[in-house]
Amino acid sequence: MYVPKRAEEPDMTTYMGVNISTALGSLFWGVLVSMILTGITVVQAYHYFPSKDRPIVQFVALSMLILDLLSCCLAAQSLYHYTLPNFGSTVPLERFTPTLAAECVATTFITVISQLYFAWQVFVLAQKPRVKYYASGAVVVFSLIAFAGGFGCSMVMFIHPTHILSARIGVFNKTAGIAKISAAIADIIVTSSLCFSLGYARTGIKATDSVIKTLIGFVIKRGVLVTLVQIAFLIVLFSSYSHIYWLAFHVNMTRLYAGTFFAMLNGREALKDELRIRCFSISGLGSYDPTKLDSSFRTSRLSKKGSDCSTDVEVPQSVWMDATKGGKSADTLGIGQIQVEKKIVVSDR
Repeated sequence: MYVPKRAEEPDMTTYMGVNISTALGSLFWGVLVSMILTGITVVQAYHYFPSKDRPIVQFVALSMLILDLLSCCLAAQSLYHYTLPNFGSTVPLERFTPTLAAECVATTFITVISQLYFAWQVFVLAQKPRVKYYASGAVVVFSLIAFAGGFGCSMVMFIHPTHILSARIGVFNKTAGIAKISAAIADIIVTSSLCFSLGYARTGIKATDSVIKTLIGFVIKRGVLVTLVQIAFLIVLFSSYSHIYWLAFHVNMTRLYAGTFFAMLNGREALKDELRIRCFSISGLGSYDPTKLDSSFRTSRLSKKGSDCSTDVEVPQSVWMDATKGGKSADTLGIGQIQVEKKIVVSDR
């Protein structure tokens, strides 16, 4: 009986693949995290739309969502380009894919849109002229510098694709540094200005002050988060010239801006409900000067057990405050409405 010769066991060393984890590990994990964060942003946007906000606010929100989705798709396609069509080859790692450069453009636009929006909020909310004009103007200036740096960084990626991944060209480091430093400064100014203005808007009523405190917490958390990521990007960028660890932070930058933006927009209803629960729910519309409260607006004496209004306090009959300027309401922070220039429109909206 013929017994076929048993094939020899293959030498497993010949089946060893190329380890590209050092080259693409940061991009892989960055894209993975970015997909999770994009999913969170989509859920936030689903709860926000349709919205009753003014068209300009809805346009900003829609732009943030579209750019965030575009950025995520471009980052995912870049990972696909490096791993699947050229599987087993390290040649593609020598060039920076154009889709990642396009993703940088999307990141640049979403950053400047977010910062210009918050510069507008600083201008609307601030009562001190120095904060209103100087702080908001500084945010605009630094955001535009960040935009120029980010756009220049993207152009370097397109023009010098072979000098980005391993041995980075000096002009790339400079433009990226200008973009991130300027963006971090703009975020710091926004955070400090909004916190100062919100703190200045305290009314002395425990329930409304509690809501303002919550707003300040939102602003601080948002500002600290995006600023820390900008700083972490810079540290990694300039401390590892032969690696692309910075990509993990870069591909998630838009997710942070878009996610925190929608989270603050959606936080409005929760804050309004908190204010209603803490004090009272009563409809009415009117305006008053806080310095002439007793003579210009009817007040009610509240006493509700188990709430922050358990003691008798004279407050206007309202459940929310809309900031006004020149007789028009303003979307301060896109979250809640606070007083501006001592004129308050009181409503149950």
